[in-house]
Amino acid sequence: MRPPRRPRRAAPRPDRSPTPPAGRPSPRAPPLPRRKARFPASRVVGQTNTDNNHAALAALGLEPRTKAGAPADRFPFVLFAAPPSGSDDYAAEVEAALALWDGTGAFVFTSSAGLYTENACGTVREGSPAAALGDSPRTDKLLLAEQAVLR
Repeated sequence: MRPPRRPRRAAPRPDRSPTPPAGRPSPRAPPLPRRKARFPASRVVGQTNTDNNHAALAALGLEPRTKAGAPADRFPFVLFAAPPSGSDDYAAEVEAALALWDGTGAFVFTSSAGLYTENACGTVREGSPAAALGDSPRTDKLLLAEQAVLR
């Protein structure tokens, strides 16, 4: 019996060199610093309900702020990535995030595969059967939030 083969290491790619060309961020740098280096005037704001994680957001290069004292800024790119468990009125939270979007760029809403009714370890695809409004309070939160985004 032959011993298992050890995977071969690929030769380093020239575009992955540890020392980037002058004035360019390292390709191994986290995405936000690379973006800030490429677009120095850009802003990345992390809006939260509390300031509990603001130090971590600032360490990543974001401008942290709480929803309560936020100015009425509008942005071309908005990502809403918050769990429904953090709000009694999740659809209203999504609508508040939509109000931050200026209509250009993109609005990204991260939903949940929990909307799909598959519960036997089967494959779930975009067209798979989904829960209906009224099936459960949990899925109702998600469905109402998705409806707010699609209006």
